[in-house]
Amino acid sequence: MMRILQTKFLIPLLLATLYPLPACAGLTDFKTIKTAQQAYQAKDYNRTIRALNRLKTPSPERNFDLGDAYYKAGRLDEALRSYKRAKGGSIDEEKRLHNIGNVYFKKKQYDHAVTAYEAALKIHDDPDTRFNLELARKMKKKQEQKKKKKQQQKQKKQNKKDQKKKQQKKQKKQKKQNQQNNKNKQQNKKQNSQKKPNNKQGKQPGNPSQDKPGDKKKTPKNKTGKPDQKKKPEQKKGDKQSQSQSKPGEPKQKKKPDKAQGGSRARAAQAQKIQAREIKRLMKQLKGKKMQPKLYQFIGKKHTKPNPSTVNPW
Repeated sequence: MMRILQTKFLIPLLLATLYPLPACAGLTDFKTIKTAQQAYQAKDYNRTIRALNRLKTPSPERNFDLGDAYYKAGRLDEALRSYKRAKGGSIDEEKRLHNIGNVYFKKKQYDHAVTAYEAALKIHDDPDTRFNLELARKMKKKQEQKKKKKQQQKQKKQNKKDQKKKQQKKQKKQKKQNQQNNKNKQQNKKQNSQKKPNNKQGKQPGNPSQDKPGDKKKTPKNKTGKPDQKKKPEQKKGDKQSQSQSKPGEPKQKKKPDKAQGGSRARAAQAQKIQAREIKRLMKQLKGKKMQPKLYQFIGKKHTKPNPSTVNPW
């Protein structure tokens, strides 16, 4: 249990002769001192303070008793002020410093309490004062540790707050960057779609009206660097099958029959049939007759160039 030296009051032991009263002082001052003593014994410290403040003549003894009354009433600031004014007279300096140390101890100002106790011990080595000095040092150390711990917690809390703020700032920046990237992507997509030609509005291949003036048509070149010459395809009998077979990987397209081409083919087939029948008829006629072929004998004759004058023009 904490032992703090109790303030030793002068009022219970006080006689009227202890106060240095002037010669003109009357019964009023003696009655005031007696009232203060009675109020203190009744633990009515505020009444004691009022009675002592009515004394016209200030003295170190009165200030010391006021300090005691203020201390008991819990009015520590006023008690400290009164103790500091109580220096001199018949007041014991060691007790005054001891009581000042007690006031600082109650105010939790342990640095000033240690200083007051050490000053009191220099005057008189009192065991209670020494005990209070060690206790004040322990409380001072504990207060410093508590203060340090509080500062660390405050710093930790501040660091956590700063980290959270930094994280929020980073997320906000990342979100803004993502929005900008999406915006740029949409703009690029829109520009690319505008660059692509449209069949209805764009340039159609093979339309000379849409060609710009001064543009030269480029002819495709082969591997040798010479321009390829388009060869007219020769139609053969076996080309129909090759034409019907489409290249691999290309979709098959249904060709619409050309009415004019179909009619010409029908007429050609009809003509071939008629010609075949005529040839067959003529062959039958030739079989019934003997035909003597003309033989031109060039043996023994010299081949000479014909005379232009003798040659008939027809």
